[in-house]
Amino acid sequence: GGVRGGPHPAALKRKLTLLQLIDELSALKEDEGTLHGSYEERREKDHFVEAEEYEDVSSKGGAEAFQRFDKNVSSLDQVLLNFQTAARQLGSSVGLLASAYQLRSRLHTIQTIFHENASEIFPNHVKSKVLDIEPLKPKTKRNRGEARARSNSRALLLRRSAVTTAPDPETLPAELLALAKDVKSFLTHLEEFPEFVDEALNESISAFAMDLMYRADCLSEYHEQFRWKSVQRYVHGISMEMTIHLETITRALRDFVDNGVPAIRFAQKHNGDNLLNLSTIATFFSGVTATVAQYTFDQTTTLLDKIINLLFFGSLVLSIAAAINSLLGLTWKRAMYRSPRHRVPWWVLIWIKRSPLVLMVISVGLFNTGLVCFCYATQKELVFIFVL
Repeated sequence: GGVRGGPHPAALKRKLTLLQLIDELSALKEDEGTLHGSYEERREKDHFVEAEEYEDVSSKGGAEAFQRFDKNVSSLDQVLLNFQTAARQLGSSVGLLASAYQLRSRLHTIQTIFHENASEIFPNHVKSKVLDIEPLKPKTKRNRGEARARSNSRALLLRRSAVTTAPDPETLPAELLALAKDVKSFLTHLEEFPEFVDEALNESISAFAMDLMYRADCLSEYHEQFRWKSVQRYVHGISMEMTIHLETITRALRDFVDNGVPAIRFAQKHNGDNLLNLSTIATFFSGVTATVAQYTFDQTTTLLDKIINLLFFGSLVLSIAAAINSLLGLTWKRAMYRSPRHRVPWWVLIWIKRSPLVLMVISVGLFNTGLVCFCYATQKELVFIFVL
């Protein structure tokens, strides 16, 4: 009975085989899930690494573009400094020097704003220039001398590139508009020297000023949004576009310093030498006239004698006036603080430029006339023989 009621051996064997197959399928499914999970994890990790590498490459390229802009601003500042040194030798250069200094100051402010903007976009590649300055202590009798010494030493150590306060990026549109005005002012003062005209420099400065006004108008639409990443990226793009203008102006201004300034200085020196020579001739002629007048000033018996004295003394006065006006014009032309030509009355320009020569010509005419009359009064027979 026990054999009949138990399971059949063949059925038991099939059942065991099925259980083994089910166990193997379950194990295979678990292995597949583990492999799929590790594959997804590895895929996500590779994607993150690729994104990080792409972002690092993009940040590095943007930082290099800003460094190129920063280098061009520094180059333009150095060229402007060399221009200021060379232009000090020119007459009527005070306006040009003042506009160049104002332009350098404005460039430094805008360079700082762009630098802080780039330091927020690329913190791993561009470092901030803002210095942490400790707050000043209250002045007392004990630390007053120490505070004065510390402030003096700090003023000597802090160079132009040092920034003590973070610039407000909201002021960038106004600063760009002010830079455009400073650029136009520099060009206006540069055109006050007609001795040398550089068309390349004028065109590059005009194009830069127009582009600055356009960019300032565009940035004014992003009021109170300059902390947004998208706006910061846009500001960074503007700095990249300004690099082209800066390179062009730097190259043109460097050529002007090498060629234009010497040409203007030579023309002004030539005009000054002419006035100096005229002053020398007028001084010498005044001595000759005074010597001749010594022989006639005591002869006042006849009308002819009076006319001779009048002619000689008139010639002496005009020759002295010619010498004085020549020295006055020479001093005016060489003065660094003189007014530009378009702000001087026309009659003053004519007087300074033309009066020495005109007075000298009239003086020579009066002297020759007086000499002829003197010869006629003293030696009439010789005059008749000479005329005949």
